[in-house]
Amino acid sequence: MITKAELEQLRVSQPKLNNELHYTIGGTIETQVHAAVETERVSKLKHGEYRLQKALEEMRNNHVFATREGLAKAHFNQQSQEVKL
Repeated sequence: MITKAELEQLRVSQPKLNNELHYTIGGTIETQVHAAVETERVSKLKHGEYRLQKALEEMRNNHVFATREGLAKAHFNQQSQEVKL
């Protein structure tokens, strides 16, 4: 489960390029670690966006069906009242 706030944090935490020198191990190990972290961040972001989009779609569908169900009940009640008269 991921929240909208966590998605926003993932979007904001995208690494920015800067030309500062840092004392790190460098080489292929560091590159692989950074690539793995970035891949995981992007994966979580895409998965979260997918889940939120599916939830929105489901909510909209449920709303449509609920309004149609209410309309059908109203029509049924109206028709049953007309038959009694």
